[in-house]
Amino acid sequence: MPSRSSLVLSRRNRRISERRARTSGVKRAGLGVGLILSILLIAGLVLGALAYADLTRGLPNVGILPALLNPLDGTLLRPTRLYDRTGKHLLFTFEPAAGGASTTAGGANIQSPAGTASAAPVLRRYLPLSASSPQHLPDFLAKATVVINDPGFWSHGGYTLAGMGDPGAHPTIAQKLVSDLLLYGEPPTLRRALRERILAAQLTAQYGRSQVLEWYLNSADYGNYAYGADAAAQLYFGKPATELTPAESAALAAASQAPGLNPLDAPALASQRGRTVVGLMKDFRVISAAEAQQALSGELSTSSKGVPAHQRTFGSDYPLFTALALDQLSPAFTRDRITRGGLDIITTMDYDLQDGVQTQLAESGEGRSMASVILDPQTGQILAATGETVRGEESANLAPHDPGTLLTPFRYLTAFTRGFSPASLVWDIPSSASMAEPA
Repeated sequence: MPSRSSLVLSRRNRRISERRARTSGVKRAGLGVGLILSILLIAGLVLGALAYADLTRGLPNVGILPALLNPLDGTLLRPTRLYDRTGKHLLFTFEPAAGGASTTAGGANIQSPAGTASAAPVLRRYLPLSASSPQHLPDFLAKATVVINDPGFWSHGGYTLAGMGDPGAHPTIAQKLVSDLLLYGEPPTLRRALRERILAAQLTAQYGRSQVLEWYLNSADYGNYAYGADAAAQLYFGKPATELTPAESAALAAASQAPGLNPLDAPALASQRGRTVVGLMKDFRVISAAEAQQALSGELSTSSKGVPAHQRTFGSDYPLFTALALDQLSPAFTRDRITRGGLDIITTMDYDLQDGVQTQLAESGEGRSMASVILDPQTGQILAATGETVRGEESANLAPHDPGTLLTPFRYLTAFTRGFSPASLVWDIPSSASMAEPA
């Protein structure tokens, strides 16, 4: 029989062995969990890197913005122009409509006589933001634009996560600039919203907030094809942007947020929105109460040169052809991108043929409605197109017409290719299919 001391020693050794086994098991379990977590972490990092690489694939370089808005030769400061097939005849250019000027469908002003070769287009005026320049954008306009579009402009990094659920929203000025100038061709998806914020952060970090604001003020859409503050000031108030009053600056700032509510098309609402902007500036302590009172006391009177939407005569000298050309461009460019500027569009128009057709229809169109489309049978290109022409006035519409005897030559040609001759007898009776009763 074992002694008491040997039993105690045996029990102690057994407890030590069990303790060691439990410790070893815990260590092995810890190593297993650590290994699993490490694998998951590595997998997450790899997937994140792949997702980021896919998100940024083909991302535009913010470095192209200086070329687009360079004050001397910026691409987007040059209005978009349409030419005939030779590139020698200017059809029209997108510019703000003014009183007495003919306009395209949508209000683009014809800058040169139709059918003439045109000199290099005049660039839209670019104004710096810095007060050190003799000619600069008003400080009141800059402050009003920030308050109405992006109150946190001077504190955030160019983007905000707010509005992620609405891919069509652009809650910061940098995001608006990126959306309008760099990502205009991408559909409004969550992926685009993320790419927009990445570019907005890069843009702000690389060029600074003041430069971003200056670019925005010189490229923003103020309605009626007035892009940039100076073009808007000239159209709506008949003066350069350097001479804008606080009341006018506030109204333009509001129009940059909602271009359709501009001082020409909605004068009363534009004035009220401008007063709202002044109130916000005072609430955000951007201006003093005295400055707000001075701005609110100013009158908002539009220029007599501008033409409100309901008084404009839409249609260029070639309204149907223009509408067809712009419609064919829509898969590649949004309408805003086309009208924003920087494009020279060569169309398939045969200018001499188009001019001859329009002259003929205008001379013989008294009391009748006529239209025409002339195609190149080899390529299918539209060489000339005129819309409904009544009493010499052409619209951009191409209504359906009964072809009548216009199809007769094609019927004869088809018959001759099938062995018929001018002496062949053809029975002019309805076919059995056309006589069948409808089901």
